[in-house]
Amino acid sequence: MININNVSYNINNKKIINNISLNIKSDGTTIFMGKNGAGKTTLLKLIANIIKPTAGYVKYSYDNKFKTSFLFQNHIFLNRTVRDNLLHSLYCNNTYSFKTGIEIIKNTLDEFNLSKYLLSHINELSLGEKQCISIVRSLISKPEILFLDEPFNNLDENYKKLFKDLLKKFSKDKKIILITHSHKDALFFSNDIISIVNGQIA
Repeated sequence: MININNVSYNINNKKIINNISLNIKSDGTTIFMGKNGAGKTTLLKLIANIIKPTAGYVKYSYDNKFKTSFLFQNHIFLNRTVRDNLLHSLYCNNTYSFKTGIEIIKNTLDEFNLSKYLLSHINELSLGEKQCISIVRSLISKPEILFLDEPFNNLDENYKKLFKDLLKKFSKDKKIILITHSHKDALFFSNDIISIVNGQIA
């Protein structure tokens, strides 16, 4: 369970998130929906402890430390190859040796038919290809909680279906908190759909 208690977030005296209280269950998928500027991304970052609330608190009921991963809507990569970006993610989250890390990366890229990009420089990839690598990077460290901000942007239908099926399988024993504009995608994952309007729960 994640407890969001009277959380607000202000920037330059402007209230982005306005006194939200919410309990999120510890398994399955929770969906945030709302128009652009509603505060969805800010709320997701608050829950993930990327930013701190101006007021209120976010509390996890987990007894032990747990691993999280955050997929940002805008791609953020090191100025390196796909392999080195994924290695960096593994190094930040685990103690894998170089040899083991390379093996994990190759196997994961093979699983998604992305192995041809292994040694490509990240800046050579299209937006859709970068989105695929972003999703792989968010999954490769095997997080217990996965935060996804518009994960299906720029994906073609084949990759969208592939990753939707994978994430639905992932959510059977892990937690996903996901932002999407698509009602169809939201209902594919869950009936736990929360609408955000002007920084508040609708």
